[in-house]
Amino acid sequence: MGSVNGMAPDMRDKTMKKRAAYLAITTAAFGLLFVVSGLWLRDLYLFGWMAHNWKVPLFLWVIVLILILMKQIIPAVLITIGHIVGTVLGQWIGDELLERSQALMTPDMTPGQIHHLDTHYGFAIWVIIFAAFLIAGIIAEAVHRKKARRA
Repeated sequence: MGSVNGMAPDMRDKTMKKRAAYLAITTAAFGLLFVVSGLWLRDLYLFGWMAHNWKVPLFLWVIVLILILMKQIIPAVLITIGHIVGTVLGQWIGDELLERSQALMTPDMTPGQIHHLDTHYGFAIWVIIFAAFLIAGIIAEAVHRKKARRA
């Protein structure tokens, strides 16, 4: 049997199985977070935001699927992890910051001061964490490809 695209048939099968596994794992991760956000954690700020603005996680999931199909596994996995970690930490840290800032409120504050202290920063935290994982994924993929070319 000949090779197609410079790859033996058994190697192609192994590569396709790996890609299918990554597709399944990332889809399960996005799906699980979506279901948990929508059914049980909807009353929490960031989880509720993700459930209400479902197009954002859907868009990220589609990007992950495209990356996997383009053999960009490392960024795809790190985007998935970044989304999950960012959502959980964004909610938790945002809650902590909100609780601490609400404790500083006094009756003589202006509405602007109260609004500033009554803001949940979970979404901003999610964006920062997600961006860090995205950048790490891009860098890791570039390093991986550079090493693969040398070998």
